[in-house]
Amino acid sequence: MKKIIVLLCAILLCGLSANAQNLLSYKDSLKIYEGTWKYENPTTKEIFIIKLKEFTDRQDNDVIYSFYGTYSYSKGGVEITNTHNVSLPLKYLNSYTDVPLSQLSNVPIWIDCWYAKKSGLYFMDKKYNKNEGGGYVQLLSTKAGDEKLLWYPQNGEGVRVYVTGEPEEPEGFSVPVNVVMTKVH
Repeated sequence: MKKIIVLLCAILLCGLSANAQNLLSYKDSLKIYEGTWKYENPTTKEIFIIKLKEFTDRQDNDVIYSFYGTYSYSKGGVEITNTHNVSLPLKYLNSYTDVPLSQLSNVPIWIDCWYAKKSGLYFMDKKYNKNEGGGYVQLLSTKAGDEKLLWYPQNGEGVRVYVTGEPEEPEGFSVPVNVVMTKVH
C-alpha cells in the first residue's frame, strides 16, 4: 500500500512540475494581448478583427496595464462596422487618471488587465452607439503560434429602462459575442 501511495505522489508531483513549467508570468501573458486577433466563420462568411495596443500607467508606485483598440466586422462579404480609422486619444493614454470621459467614449475597445488570463472589457459599439463595460476577454491559449482569446462583451447596465421620447438602446451588439479569436499578428 505504501508503494502505491508513493507512486501516486510521484505522479502528482511530476504533473504539477510539468504544469508549472508551462505557466507564463503575469507580464509575459499580457504581452500576448497586443496585436491583431481574428474570428472567422466560413459558413456564415463572418470576419471579425480586433487590433489591440498596450499602454501602461504608474499609480502609487504600481504599474497598471491596459490595452486599447479598434475593430471591424463583415458578414456575407458586406462590411457591417469598421473602427480601424477612428482617431484614438493617444495624448491621454499615458496618464490613466487624466483621460477625460468624453475622450474615453471614443475608444472602441478598452481592456483593464487586473488579471493576466481574464481582463475587464469596455466596448464602444459604434454602429449601435452604446458603450458597455460589463464584458471580458480571456486568454484560452498562450502557446506561441496558437494564441486563442475569448471575446465576450456584455451589456453592463443591467435592466434597461425606456425613456419616452428617446430611442431605445439595443440589447445586443453589432459584432459577434462569445467567440474564440486567433492571434494573426
